[in-house]
Amino acid sequence: MEIFHYNRDKIFDASAVVIFSRRLDVNEDYLLHLVDVEDKDKRFIKPDFKTRAHEVRSMFVNLHKEVLKDFNVWTDKQLYLNLGHFLLGAAAMGLDTLAMEGFNNKIIDEEFLLREKGFASSIIVAVGYHREDDFNKSLSKSRLPKNEIIERV
Repeated sequence: MEIFHYNRDKIFDASAVVIFSRRLDVNEDYLLHLVDVEDKDKRFIKPDFKTRAHEVRSMFVNLHKEVLKDFNVWTDKQLYLNLGHFLLGAAAMGLDTLAMEGFNNKIIDEEFLLREKGFASSIIVAVGYHREDDFNKSLSKSRLPKNEIIERV
């Protein structure tokens, strides 16, 4: 039995589905490619900014690969930053979204040849409009009290 069956209809009923994938590796060639594209797009107002941008990115990549040994976790966190902007942008356009981690990554990666392309799926976002018969739509929201999740210092 597929353990993620509860998300099946959410994916198949969506107007669009976006798969957010993280890079399996970030190497020197890719980092140089990034700064070259930014340079072409005139992102660096001073020549040494390109060098500094490359040095800082390299430092973070190497920190997570070689020192902290949490590269996959770190790249997932970087992906979540993009996810937040995507969800806010969709909401600003009046679209409903549902971000899901509950899917079979192995099947998605195989279906879209993600690993062969150097990626691994992390999050799927269903995009569209909620169904009128969505049981969740009419339920009251439940949130922990602020004092349980926020501490002022």
